[in-house]
Amino acid sequence: MGVGTPLDLLEAVRRGVDMFDCIIPTKMAQQGYAYTFAGLVRIRTAMTDSATVMKEMGRRAEEIGDIVQTINLIADRTNLLSLNASIEAARAARTDD
Repeated sequence: MGVGTPLDLLEAVRRGVDMFDCIIPTKMAQQGYAYTFAGLVRIRTAMTDSATVMKEMGRRAEEIGDIVQTINLIADRTNLLSLNASIEAARAARTDD
């Protein structure tokens, strides 16, 4: 019995069929399609979409890295300013004696 789509297969099982000869999923796979729970998916399109998302994530990760470097630079400079303020406060305290 030639069965077509996954829904056809489910309908056949519901009717009691227990042996299948199905070429449609193979033919669809040869054309770059796959049956999923979400329906028929064009694999090449899904791969292209995934690659686009991954590139965008990489670009954003670089932006985040730049922001983290800027924060670290500000933190280092703040620490130097704090150290300088402490030194100047110590000098002022010595001259007051």
